[in-house]
Amino acid sequence: MEVRLKQESVRTYRKSGDPESGWIILDYFDLVVHLFTPDVRAYYDLERLWRDAPHIAVDDSVARTG
Repeated sequence: MEVRLKQESVRTYRKSGDPESGWIILDYFDLVVHLFTPDVRAYYDLERLWRDAPHIAVDDSVARTG
């Protein structure tokens, strides 16, 4: 995904975490992307914290291109 966004001239404002930590966060100002391993996702349970926020569907083809 990050590679695809760079191709579209969308730059990451801030990036934290790494694959070994089980969590990567990408900050694009208007959009924040959290990438989790299943165990870390269950631990933080962000869906519970953000359940009232609007949901935006992302086409799987975007994720496969990165």
